[in-house]
Amino acid sequence: MESTRHLAAIMFTDIVGYTQLMGSDEEGAIQLLRRNREIHQVTIEEFGGKLLKEMGDGNLASFPTISGAVNAALKIQERAGSIQGLNLRIGLHQGEILVERGDIFGDGVNISSRLQELAQPNQILVSETIYRNVRNQKEFALSSLGRKKLKNVEDPIGVFAVSSAGKESGTVSGGSFKSRSYGNWLLWGGAAVLAMVAAILFTRTSKTTYPDLTEKSIAILPFKTVGEEKEGEYFAQGIMDVLSVSLGKLENLQVRSGTSVERFMQHAESIGEIGEKLNVQFLLEGKAQKYGDDIRVILQLFDPEIDDLIWEDTYVRKYDDIFTVQNEIALDVVSALDIVISGKVREAIEKLPTESQEAWDLYLRGRYYQLQFYNFTKIADIDFALDFYKRATEVDPKFALALSRRAEALRNKHWYEFGAHPELKDSFLRLAQKALDLDSTQAEVYLPFANYYTYEEQDYRLGIYYYKKAVGLNPRDQDLYASLVFAYSRWSDFLAENKHYNDSALRYSKYALQLQPGESYEWMLFTIANSYQNYGSLDVAEKFIDASINYAPDFLNGLRCKFYLRAFQQDFVEAQLIADRTNNLIENNEGLYLLAKILHFKGEYAEAEGYYRMFYTLPPEIYAQQNHERTSYAHVLLINGKPQEAAEQVEIAANWMLEGGNYDWAKVLLLQGDREGALSRLEEFEPWFGLDHW
Repeated sequence: MESTRHLAAIMFTDIVGYTQLMGSDEEGAIQLLRRNREIHQVTIEEFGGKLLKEMGDGNLASFPTISGAVNAALKIQERAGSIQGLNLRIGLHQGEILVERGDIFGDGVNISSRLQELAQPNQILVSETIYRNVRNQKEFALSSLGRKKLKNVEDPIGVFAVSSAGKESGTVSGGSFKSRSYGNWLLWGGAAVLAMVAAILFTRTSKTTYPDLTEKSIAILPFKTVGEEKEGEYFAQGIMDVLSVSLGKLENLQVRSGTSVERFMQHAESIGEIGEKLNVQFLLEGKAQKYGDDIRVILQLFDPEIDDLIWEDTYVRKYDDIFTVQNEIALDVVSALDIVISGKVREAIEKLPTESQEAWDLYLRGRYYQLQFYNFTKIADIDFALDFYKRATEVDPKFALALSRRAEALRNKHWYEFGAHPELKDSFLRLAQKALDLDSTQAEVYLPFANYYTYEEQDYRLGIYYYKKAVGLNPRDQDLYASLVFAYSRWSDFLAENKHYNDSALRYSKYALQLQPGESYEWMLFTIANSYQNYGSLDVAEKFIDASINYAPDFLNGLRCKFYLRAFQQDFVEAQLIADRTNNLIENNEGLYLLAKILHFKGEYAEAEGYYRMFYTLPPEIYAQQNHERTSYAHVLLINGKPQEAAEQVEIAANWMLEGGNYDWAKVLLLQGDREGALSRLEEFEPWFGLDHW
């Protein structure tokens, strides 16, 4: 799809207090969102506009005329005013926009969004451009708010409030609004906060309308490969994944699989001990073999409470029957669990992602290598995955799941090779959009966009939008919740005026912690810690960091944060122990880098330089994720009287970092002598640092 540029009036709207309402009355919030959507769809069309995007409770629309945009905004506020609790902020601006692959960019979007954020409840704010075009129209009442400096807009702009003539700007009959209050959160003391932590971690009750999530639960242990053929590993992994996805479609069954149970692959514990550790009612073990055109799958279902086998079966088939046997296995396990399923669920289990057995085999091979990459971060594995996914989508160009995984693999390659292949971005966006266009009913097709906007663009609002889409399709997947919570907590890190997004992070955490721990359980605990740190509750945050490490002793992000916390507190003995532990866990000598940081903190600059130098002379794939921290190395070099080497390190850091990283860019600019530029960056960054800045 070609990109187009044109001039348009842009309207951005947002529901006031929607996040808090979701926390207190989810069903009411959803109904309110539905009414809001109906008002927008009807009114925007009525005034000749186009609804471009829905982002949670926000709406983005364009209009060919300014008067049409203003009249639509007024009518939307009027109609919203008749609905109890529906209070809107609206921002309007005219400017050139770029429409590309279904998305919209440009100053018109940014300025209208910032005006919306500036508006009071039930108020419409417009830019000076809009004002000049409608100031002589008698049906509009306009009042100046002066010139305002908007975030990410270079020059201050004139801002005006608009209402229908005869009405006071910013008021609408009907509706109600209670102002936000963060005081209770910020004033909570230790005992009260700890009580809440305990409630989040241990309570099994909730006011939400979610189904009972504790009726039955099963853990699928990693399938073993029968025989010595390496060829069978991808097949065993694929059978296990398909079974996990199929069982995950059941509304009354909790499923644990993947990395959360990998530590039991070569288990010495009894079935009863594993069941107790995983807190599940059933355990499923499997063995799979692929030899030529034949396949063999052996399944055993155990009841850990009585430590006994309750069902087993063996499936010997031709590989050409792979789709049939996958469905047969899933339905047999459902029957063994004594679960009755609806025709709709059965249809979902039996739905084929592709009709091509060849494409499916290539997909399973690609998925195997992609998971290998996630475990060991070897670029060769992601290259293998890309090759198999590419071949799968050539065999079946409408294979949405393979297109989506291929897009995500491209993002993995781009991310882990640190922007070395900028051409991959266009391919990624094209493939991800094609997958979404082909099948929007699968949660997986939203993840490439969600991960891209969250991790690469740091556009957390869009990241949250796509994660919510995925969660809506698979509300029982704790890993999706972990990603959503992470995006919320990071958005709150960088937007001090949006501290209430911590509420959303913690609310979704509470939902997720009611589920059986998933593959990202340690990440969930970590992001909860991040949210409490944003509230300034460092003691509570540290407890969640400790919980993440206790759950997953090899969790590197938790260990890194613990290291920085101890180093910042000048507890260098424990920091040293954590650095040694980190270095023993991974093969990339990260301990060298952490040791350099300790010496740097202690002011032992000559020794610190030596460790930094050793670390940054290792192969690039080892240190690349710490390239932004070359500013620390540069600082030590400056102190040690080596300005030329320091400048070289700063240049490498600047070339590697994303433009949006205000905190790291501030360090670069300061080292380059641009003090004012550094201060400007820090002002944008806000004081709400995430845990990775401790």
